[in-house]
Parts: sequence; C-alpha cells; structure tokens
Amino acid sequence: MWKLPMFGCNDTSQVLKEIQECTSAFPQCYVRVLGFGNLKQVLIAEFLVGIPSV
Repeated sequence: MWKLPMFGCNDTSQVLKEIQECTSAFPQCYVRVLGFGNLKQVLIAEFLVGIPSV
C-alpha cells in the first residue's frame, strides 16, 4: 500500500502525481489503483498502472 486513501480527492493531477511517484519508487513492481464507491464503500474500479520492466 503506497499511502493512505485519498478520500475526497477531486483533483486528477494529484492522483496522477501519486501514481508517478509510486511507479518511480518501485519500478520492479506492479502498481494497481483501486477505486471505492462513497455510498456502499465497495470496490468499483481496479486497474494496473505500472508493469515491471524486464
């Protein structure tokens, strides 16, 4: 887990900045982003944003 959840984040550039920092800190790891719904607090989106270089 890279950092604490970003509850209430409305700025996409902040999310992209965190993704970039995580992928540069861990280039040998897969990086996955999870999105949770604010009403039922269940997983609604999940995708890979970083794949390890060979």
